[in-house]
Formats: sequence, structure tokens, C-alpha cells
Amino acid sequence: MKSAAIAVAAWAAFSGAVNGAGLGTVKVSSYGFDPQDSTRFLQTAFDSGARKVVIDRQAGDWITLPLFITNSNVEVVLEDGVTVAAKRGEFYGRNDCLFDINRGAHDVI
Repeated sequence: MKSAAIAVAAWAAFSGAVNGAGLGTVKVSSYGFDPQDSTRFLQTAFDSGARKVVIDRQAGDWITLPLFITNSNVEVVLEDGVTVAAKRGEFYGRNDCLFDINRGAHDVI
């Protein structure tokens, strides 16, 4: 019984760390990296609820589709040497943008 309680507590701590809940900082690479399209990893980090999202340096650029930052009071940090680039052929509209923070989010730095 005691080991089951420990296992549940460990799982809860781990799942909170993975989804960003209660975290001050998350690194995007903790969710993954794909040199062809890292949209899902970047978006997951932005949606995690972390107060600070660090886009950390990888072997290549972070290639992405449009990203939406909807949480308020979040700091986005690009490590030295990081490039976040639009996925080729996916941005056609005059108002297309890489980062969209105009959906009610505030205090995004």
C-alpha cells in the first residue's frame, strides 16, 4: 500500500513537470525537437502554463507553423544562437505571423 502511494505521488509530480503545471520554467526541447517541423513542441510549451518558456538551442533551427500564445504573464526566452523560422510554403497571407499573442494574452515578454 505504501509503495502504491509513493508511485502515485511520483507520477503526479512527473506529469506536472511534463505539462508545465506549477513550473516556473520549461525548455521547449523537453517536449521534443523535429528539424522539419517543431510546431507541436513549441505550442505545447506555450500551452503548458509555465511562467517562462525557453526556446533552447538545438542542432538546427526551430521550424514552425504559426504559434499562439494565449497565456498571460509569460516570458519567452530564446537562447543565444537560436533561430525560430517559418516553415517554407506555409505562410501565404499578408497578416500571417510566426507568433500570435493577440488573443487576449497580456504581459508577454
